[in-house]
Amino acid sequence: MNIDHTLTLSSDPFYYIIHNLQSSLYMIGGLFSFSFTTLWALFINGYYLGVTFTGIGELYSFSTAAGSIAAHGVFEIPAILLASATGLYPWYFIYCFLKNKKIRYKEHLKNSISMLVLSVVLFILAGIIEAKISPLFVQ
Repeated sequence: MNIDHTLTLSSDPFYYIIHNLQSSLYMIGGLFSFSFTTLWALFINGYYLGVTFTGIGELYSFSTAAGSIAAHGVFEIPAILLASATGLYPWYFIYCFLKNKKIRYKEHLKNSISMLVLSVVLFILAGIIEAKISPLFVQ
């Protein structure tokens, strides 16, 4: 059996930006799915991060894997966490309800919008770095 060890990466930042934004919809979708899609998206992202790290590490080296992921991961991982925080809000509302705490809807709406805007900015930066800088670590 012959295994091809070539790795093809897109050099188009929009490819990664669109992919990341589409993926973040599952995380944000937790607002409407009792956080189920958020938890599922976090699980899948963690799984693929591990598979990617292991694959690049075994194919090249683990320092190459760390460098290629860290370059854009510095922006992408916080963006994922911010989008996920929005999708996990239903649990916070349930907590407030159970503890008889007042829910400040305007404040939470402002926080959600701020987190989503910052998340989009970070996804854009991550997409540019993933397309232009991360491949330099692998090649």
